[in-house]
This record gives sequence, C-alpha cells and structure tokens, in this order.
Amino acid sequence: MKKMVLLLVCCMVMFSSQVNAGWHPGTVQAIEYGYDGQTVVITLNEFDPQGCTCYPTWDGICLDRSRATYKEELATLLLAKATGALVNINIDEASCLVKAVGLH
Repeated sequence: MKKMVLLLVCCMVMFSSQVNAGWHPGTVQAIEYGYDGQTVVITLNEFDPQGCTCYPTWDGICLDRSRATYKEELATLLLAKATGALVNINIDEASCLVKAVGLH
C-alpha cells in the first residue's frame, strides 16, 4: 500500500506542470466588448497572449459565448476587475477562447 501511495505522489509531482498547462493567473486589466455586440475580450496584467486572433481588433483572449457558464464567467471577471482580485483563466491556446475561470 505504501508503494502505491508513493507511486501516486511521484506521478502527481512529475505531471503537475502538464495539468496546469493553459492556466494563466493574473488580475483583469481590461474587459472590452467588440463592435459586433457579441465578443467579450479580456486582458490580464500578468499574461500577454501571442498571436490571438479571436477578435483581431484587440490582442486579448475571448469568452466563449457557446459555453453554458458564459454569464457566470463574465460576472466573475467583472467582479475580479472591480475588486482587483486575482483570477485563474484556462485558455484554449489554439483559439484563445476561455475554457474556465476561477477566483483566487
């Protein structure tokens, strides 16, 4: 049993960096609404996205309107912006769309 627990702990340590891939902590610098009336672009102070084209007017990450939790994610980001709270945002690196949002 001890060997099994030790093996599990070793695996968790070895793969912990992969689990966090795509997660970006930071404070919300800006929340911008696109000219199309549908796109919401977020900019974090501690994260500079490279090559994001989800909304070409601004270089940022976009909320995914097709997600069931879209309104809750937007509300969480507005709260974080208003209070200066630290957030964790999981981003699909290929599309620059937000996949999950969490407050610290």
